[in-house]
Amino acid sequence: MDENGNEETIQFLERCIKDAYHACAFDIYFEQLTDACARVRFKIDGVMQDYRQELPLTVYSVIIAHLKVLAGLHTADRKMPLYAQVSSAKFARINLELGCSFIPTTTGVDLSIRILYTGEPLPLEKFGLRAFDLDAIRAVRGGVVLFAGTKSSGRQTLLWSALSDRNQQQQKVCSVRDVESVSPIPGLCETDARPGSGYSYEGWMKALVRMDADVIHIGTLTGEDKLFMAAEAALDGVTVMADMYANNAVDAIAGYLDSGKNVSARTLVAALSCVVYQHLLPRLCPDCKEASRLDEEDIKNLLLTGEGSPPEVVQATLERWLTEYGGKESVLLKYRARGCDNCAGTGYRGRVAVFEVVVATPGIKAQLLSHASDASILKLALQEGTFTMRQDAIEKALAGKIDFSAACQIKSAV
Repeated sequence: MDENGNEETIQFLERCIKDAYHACAFDIYFEQLTDACARVRFKIDGVMQDYRQELPLTVYSVIIAHLKVLAGLHTADRKMPLYAQVSSAKFARINLELGCSFIPTTTGVDLSIRILYTGEPLPLEKFGLRAFDLDAIRAVRGGVVLFAGTKSSGRQTLLWSALSDRNQQQQKVCSVRDVESVSPIPGLCETDARPGSGYSYEGWMKALVRMDADVIHIGTLTGEDKLFMAAEAALDGVTVMADMYANNAVDAIAGYLDSGKNVSARTLVAALSCVVYQHLLPRLCPDCKEASRLDEEDIKNLLLTGEGSPPEVVQATLERWLTEYGGKESVLLKYRARGCDNCAGTGYRGRVAVFEVVVATPGIKAQLLSHASDASILKLALQEGTFTMRQDAIEKALAGKIDFSAACQIKSAV
């Protein structure tokens, strides 16, 4: 391909990234289909959508080579998979950070580009957390706070906002990470523990504890060594924030304890302060969502959430729903997606976070040390103010934020 052809290819890549950014698609996938062509798709609100169905392999090869050069990789490097971070300011007017992964496949090479969020962290109040949840996150002074969720659940975005929140409270906030990151928090002390840096997690943790850091972020909680250092720092009075993969809050606690088989359970339990589980659901398009009245059977199904609440609690919940969501006529509504031009006919625009927050109270810690069942732990957590993810989803469905059927499909943890 001649120089003009390369220029056109780079312009196409710029346009692709800009279109993805403006469509709120934070993942771009270049997928090689044959030895002659590839395709380009965006992931928007968790759903794959076509952007370019056929991209000539000559063009695709130039894109891969160009991104490798910008990332400082050798274009002839065949070691796969490869990951590199690139600033789009090097070739586009929008200043974005891009995480580029080059993945070998049976048909060639696939390229995924993640547009990394580089703006200021959102205030915690913008996430839709209840007052109980906000207080639980902010109240920790010395202890491990786990931000859990599945892949692409937004848990790291929430964690970063929690760090920013502590920074605004005039606390000394530090981060020890083993991957490259974009740091939009002014004054954040971010250290490098990546392989090859010459520094280790253990060395950084000891140094930051000695410098009297109030909060230390350690990235994803994996490995016994990292777990032990996190617990040790937490027991020294440091608030340690980390993220991890889990299916619900109680599952996250179990994963936290199981990861430290050679670490004293009493130490891990004593260090634990709070678990914040997050899940994302499609947000109903406000321009076309349809509402209909909930009948008695619908309301009964919503109230029977499986947590074994006594009748008086069920009645109190219904009365609160009617007050908060029933309007002047005390009528509860259910909403569903319809589709319009503003949401490309999908019925959805954006996503809504639903949460499950468990505070490690003395009662919870006693149950953990006595190896109580997950059901017993969650039951006690509910009595102490926790909402299950299903309960949170139901209330956001009643508020018209998410689809009624999506909220009903979420199963209780017990």
